[in-house]
Amino acid sequence: MKRILVPLDGTKDAEAALTSVAELCDPDDEVVLLKVEKPEVAQRAGFRPSPILTEAIARGGVTGVNTLDVPVYAETGDQTVQRQLAEAHDYLEALAAALRERGHQVETEVLIDDHPDRAIVDYARHMRPAFIAMLRRTHPGVAELIFGGVASSVLKADVAPVLFVPIHTSA
Repeated sequence: MKRILVPLDGTKDAEAALTSVAELCDPDDEVVLLKVEKPEVAQRAGFRPSPILTEAIARGGVTGVNTLDVPVYAETGDQTVQRQLAEAHDYLEALAAALRERGHQVETEVLIDDHPDRAIVDYARHMRPAFIAMLRRTHPGVAELIFGGVASSVLKADVAPVLFVPIHTSA
């Protein structure tokens, strides 16, 4: 039995790696679907007058007072993280169901991290997969040398062999 790590970013192109994994793996192999989300900032629902302004209005009004409005958030920071985790988990479980129907053992894991490349590498070091199957968005070249990329960071970390799945283009 071998363990395979498949990092996914939520795109259909990245999901193409699942087809390759399903073809390369035996049913008793364990496939781990990993999604790393960058933390979202809680969204503002609007603003409410600051306590200073509210108190001034209650006393009969004030002119020329320059006060900042207080932002009102639609959800707290913790609620934002919990929503992100739940949405990503639902996404991975939907993909896992198709692999499970083919007889594969599938686990799902969601991480919140500002640096997806480092999170994938750290997870792979802990997991020790036989290989990592992932999409390579850019062709190796100048852009990747200058800007880097998640795929190249995972490859350079040398934690496991990396199977790069090409982007499927319609002809």
